[in-house]
Amino acid sequence: MSNNGGIDTLAPRLRWLREDTGMLRVDLARKLDITYQLYCEWERGRRRPSYEKLVKVADFYGVSLDYLLGRTDRRIALTK
Repeated sequence: MSNNGGIDTLAPRLRWLREDTGMLRVDLARKLDITYQLYCEWERGRRRPSYEKLVKVADFYGVSLDYLLGRTDRRIALTK
């Protein structure tokens, strides 16, 4: 588990989730209402999404923000 705020974890998780669902980068960029180039920058770890876009990604895949950011390996947040 990463403790660095997701710098090393976000990009590979974005790629893995996209590939796991069989989506193309261009299709995912359209669904997130961003450019293909911007999405590629996220997946390569060159740029990071805003909080609002992170929430949109998490909602799209049905995963927690903690999972995307590497704070947990659980894809789904535990409920209280």
